[in-house]
Amino acid sequence: MKKTFIGKLVDDSYDDDRMVEDLKEEGSAELEKEASPKKKKIFSKFNKSKKDIEDTQEIPPLDEDMIKKQRTAKRKKHLIIGLLIVLAIFVLYNLSKKSYKIDKLYNEYARAIDERNFDYLNSIVEVEGMNVAMEDYKTTFALLDDDFEFENQLKTYVKEDVEKIKKDPSYVSDRNVRVVKAKNRWIFLPGYKVAWTPITLTNKDGGELEVESSTDKLKLESGESKKFIFGRYNTTYQSSDLMVKDKIDLKDLTKKDYNYYFNGNGEIANGKVDLKKGEKVVHINTNDPNAIVFVNGKNTSLTVDEFNEMGKFDIDENSEIFLLARPQWGYVTSKSESTKGKDSLDLNINYMNGNIQRQVISLLKKTFKEDEKALATNDISNYTSLSSEAYHREEANLSLNEGYGRLVSRKYDSFKVDRNLEVDSESESEFKVEVFANFREAKYGIDEEKPADEDLEKAENVPYSFTISYDYDEKEYYITNWEKSYGQPSDDMIEVKMN
Repeated sequence: MKKTFIGKLVDDSYDDDRMVEDLKEEGSAELEKEASPKKKKIFSKFNKSKKDIEDTQEIPPLDEDMIKKQRTAKRKKHLIIGLLIVLAIFVLYNLSKKSYKIDKLYNEYARAIDERNFDYLNSIVEVEGMNVAMEDYKTTFALLDDDFEFENQLKTYVKEDVEKIKKDPSYVSDRNVRVVKAKNRWIFLPGYKVAWTPITLTNKDGGELEVESSTDKLKLESGESKKFIFGRYNTTYQSSDLMVKDKIDLKDLTKKDYNYYFNGNGEIANGKVDLKKGEKVVHINTNDPNAIVFVNGKNTSLTVDEFNEMGKFDIDENSEIFLLARPQWGYVTSKSESTKGKDSLDLNINYMNGNIQRQVISLLKKTFKEDEKALATNDISNYTSLSSEAYHREEANLSLNEGYGRLVSRKYDSFKVDRNLEVDSESESEFKVEVFANFREAKYGIDEEKPADEDLEKAENVPYSFTISYDYDEKEYYITNWEKSYGQPSDDMIEVKMN
């Protein structure tokens, strides 16, 4: 008769011993719980047999040397894995520094500039004391797009430094664009980067200056300074009367400072007003009938003649009016005057107002500084603001000194200049300036030691006559003539210190 046992179909010949053998193979405790009384006996017999087998098995003694070897192997494995992790972190950190071998630095730097690649240039260049975002380089690229000479200079400085470092690894440059060793690079293979020294822009004018970069707008009150990377920046200048929008280029790689003076250029941004007929009578008397009338700070777009033709206006009783003229060298204004209780105003244009005067004084200071360098080297290239007669005159003076085998050590201390500069009647773009200079100097042979400052002989109120012209294309002044003059300074002259 057929029956089943642990899932098998068996007959009467299937005895207890065979059942035990099958249970050894199956080994299921769950089957014992569900078994019949007869089968439980079989399970009991099986379990006893299993225990007898286990009791007869001998446990081999522990091999301590083998255990020590296994533990040592595990420690070595963990140590190697740890060292590999540390090495990987070190390599990734150094690669993130993006420094370069000296042989590759210039090519990578030049490529970043050529491609106008913000991300790449930012990884190569360190700007001292500034946290520069990649977008900030847009101002630099905007300048490079219009100024190939400046772009070439940015590259040339780095190329020259690379060549010098190859010859002398200890070479250190002090220029505003230079090659420096990267920090925390390889111990045995030093990496290099390019360092830019930012330009410190100082608002030397009396108004407020707003400088707009690619990422921000920064306001500089009078006398305030901020740092900027090389580039072209949009500016808004706000004085008591005028708001003028313009651009400035920060690109002088030989200086760390840029002093801002409003130069009278740019676009008037005061806003406009459309004057309508009204009851308020106002008539303007002026020396320039073509000057533009401003009412309460707004541009009427009316000349004085056009304003006077209207005669009566829909304006407040207490309105402020000033005039603005624009000769070819910049903006000039009249004083501002209230209409309260008045039907007539006297507003004359001062063509040599403070803005123009500041530019002339800045030009004279620059020229005197360049004169010091030229006399000390007999090198005419030191002059950057001379043209025509002035250039040839100074060239002749330097040639004479060179012929005598001498140099001149000169230090300008101050100079006096007229408060009111006289405009040439035939040309609004040219005028003469009488200057009385105070300096110390000494002549010495080319092979002789340069005299100490305390050994220089003082010269006071040395008279010079300058002819200054305005360059319409470059929007700046230059000196067309510079010669010795005569006379003594008047009491109403202002004295300008060189420092």
